[in-house]
Parts: sequence; C-alpha cells; structure tokens
Amino acid sequence: MRPTNGSTAPSKDESAEASLAQAFKNIASGERTASALENNLTNLEEKIEALLAAVEKPGNAEYSNSDGNATSSSDPDAKSSEDRTDAQDNK
Repeated sequence: MRPTNGSTAPSKDESAEASLAQAFKNIASGERTASALENNLTNLEEKIEALLAAVEKPGNAEYSNSDGNATSSSDPDAKSSEDRTDAQDNK
C-alpha cells in the first residue's frame, strides 16, 4: 500500500534533500578538520625549522663536533653519520 499525501513517510524529494543536507554537513566538518590539521602542520614545520636553524648555526658547540657534523652533547656515545656508515660497511 502506498502512503498518501497526509502520511509522515518522506517523499523521494524530501529524502534527497535530507541526504544533500547531510552531505553538506559532512563536507563542512571535513573542512574544519582539514583546517585544524593544516594549522598543526604549520606549527610543526616552524618548530622543525627553528631546530634546524639552531643546529646549523656556526660555532654552535652543543650541536656540532669538530668535523662540523651535528651531534647531541647530551649523549656521550653519539657517533657522527660517518662513524655509523663505517660501522655498517664493516659488517
């Protein structure tokens, strides 16, 4: 039996409108999420650039050894990338 005009069942047009409205809500939510991710990525990039600038600063004894290779002064066992490469070649 088909619903009559007075019934509460949604018509095909109302169902399509509801689907379209939900799609726009989903898109808006996705846009907000994308915007938040972009902001977080920008902040992370700025922090990485600041760290790189600190490492690349000439005469920065905390981050470079006598060869000019970056190392951490807090790790006495830290090796330069050349030392790690030599050790791997000897295996």
